[in-house]
Amino acid sequence: MSVNAIEMAFWKIGSSPVEVQQYLADKDDYLSTFNLSTQERQLVQNLDVRALAEKGVNTVLLVNTYSALCGGPASLGEYLQKMAAAN
Repeated sequence: MSVNAIEMAFWKIGSSPVEVQQYLADKDDYLSTFNLSTQERQLVQNLDVRALAEKGVNTVLLVNTYSALCGGPASLGEYLQKMAAAN
């Protein structure tokens, strides 16, 4: 797993509303600029935060990106539920 590439994508998405819009407009195109496997791309696109955390992705980046993509601070409860869910 390219944790570094995923974290770079998440850092960019979480740091700018423009990046959020670019990602949401065309996820495949946006993610094509990062060296991600098919599995990694699916985890990112599905925002499978628990699986990503288990693979070693920084959880601060995960929550920041989740918040940026899913409605801001109001999405924290949903994020926590996904992190706590059993696989």
